[in-house]
Amino acid sequence: MVLFLINWKLALMSLCILPVIAFVALRLEKQIGKTFEEISDQRALMNTTAQENLAGVRLVKAFGREKHEIQKFLDQNKENYRLNVNQAKIWSKHQPRIEFLSNLVIVLVTSIGGFMVIGGGLPSVGTLVAYTGYINMLIWPMRMLGWLINVLAQCLASIKKIDALFCEEPDIKSPEKPVEPEGREGHVVFDHVTLEANGMKILEDICLDAKPGSTVAIMGATGSGKTSIINLIGRYYDVTGGRVLVDGVDVREQNLELLRRNTSVVMQDVFLFSDTIEENIRFGSTEISQDTLVQASKDAHVHEFVMKLQDGYKTVIGERGIGLSGGQKQRISMARALSRNSRVLVFDDSTSALDMETEHQIQQSLESRTDETKFIIAHRVSAVKNADEILFLEDGRVLERGNHQSLIDRKGRYYDTYMLQFQGLLDIHDEEAG
Repeated sequence: MVLFLINWKLALMSLCILPVIAFVALRLEKQIGKTFEEISDQRALMNTTAQENLAGVRLVKAFGREKHEIQKFLDQNKENYRLNVNQAKIWSKHQPRIEFLSNLVIVLVTSIGGFMVIGGGLPSVGTLVAYTGYINMLIWPMRMLGWLINVLAQCLASIKKIDALFCEEPDIKSPEKPVEPEGREGHVVFDHVTLEANGMKILEDICLDAKPGSTVAIMGATGSGKTSIINLIGRYYDVTGGRVLVDGVDVREQNLELLRRNTSVVMQDVFLFSDTIEENIRFGSTEISQDTLVQASKDAHVHEFVMKLQDGYKTVIGERGIGLSGGQKQRISMARALSRNSRVLVFDDSTSALDMETEHQIQQSLESRTDETKFIIAHRVSAVKNADEILFLEDGRVLERGNHQSLIDRKGRYYDTYMLQFQGLLDIHDEEAG
């Protein structure tokens, strides 16, 4: 408005160039925005590769793949370089145009305004200086527009990734009006359960009644559906047929947080945080007393080796438990689950890295915990032989079920597994008896 009050002709001339600057800036934003998205994706890929190589440095060295991994990272870095060069080319193509047009306005105003002062179109040189100052105030943001768009494009590329994460909704949610059991006892029932995924049947017609305090063991070949069964207890998946009841209530009707709070799981893939041993055990709950923590550690046979460490429970372990043996990591993971005092305990092949003696000692400790219902997945007969009921799965169905002795007498798949694992010991026993 001030520009038009001073001289409407100069104002019109100046404002005619501003839409051209805006047009160039919009083209810059459209082209450079796409490039920054590609750069963001490429950097994420590079960071993933670097993180995996650092975390799996032992595996890389063990297989002599250092050169391969270095070359893979260099190839990704070259692609990152190419994308950044492309971004620089787009910037160098449009930014000079914005600068030229912005400066052109100043040149035209000064030149034409000077002739107008000489010809009497403007009252004085002071009026021209004032007009030039005002036009500078208008042009400066336009000159900065290219730089702002460059920064904004980077921000938008990152915001899209962050927004995509925030917009993700879990498929498994608590119902709006959850139904809670009258009491938490650990009674788990599988009522003709079927589970399908991607058109494939993972579990079919699974029936199971685990009484409070009982121990149920699950065996079977790899891919037979063992882990899928226990994942249904904590409702990590929803059944496609039948129902899973915990303490008399379908898990789909229960509050998800409370259901999982009363179910402790020892995962097959042990994960430990880069923190102290104590904090890793306390991860299951912030309300664990020191006595409970120590007792759980003793039951999992963690206490013995921890007390030999210089800092005891305050010993800081590396990411994913680096520096500990596989058996030590499994035992800490078991202590974490036991310390919660949940009514349902799930052990997914959690003793695979333990020696037979330690495994036996932990089994005795678990047997003394009669208040919890225990589900044990294992490949070794020694880990399941004392269970109240053993399920042997094949292709997602229960092929055999019973206790250890009844399955041995049946001479089926469980018996074959037993003979394969204990044949050497049986031969020695027969030789000594002979």
